[in-house]
Amino acid sequence: MNNAITTLRKVVELFESYTEHINESETGIEDFVLWLNKHLFNENITNSDNPHSPEVLLTFLISLLNKHYKNYTKKFLVNS
Repeated sequence: MNNAITTLRKVVELFESYTEHINESETGIEDFVLWLNKHLFNENITNSDNPHSPEVLLTFLISLLNKHYKNYTKKFLVNS
């Protein structure tokens, strides 16, 4: 329980820091999460490790297609 409280205090401190650095129109949770990701994680990652690179996105989408393909194939072949 103490660890959860400590973590929550850190999140509140980071949110206070966030609200000091931005204008009032950008105080949504999505904007905070984006700011938090930029603030906590190093921007100097290589292009292949970038989660927004086209190669990573394409791989992710192909894996989703494969998952759906397996699921629907099993449903289709259950009666045969």
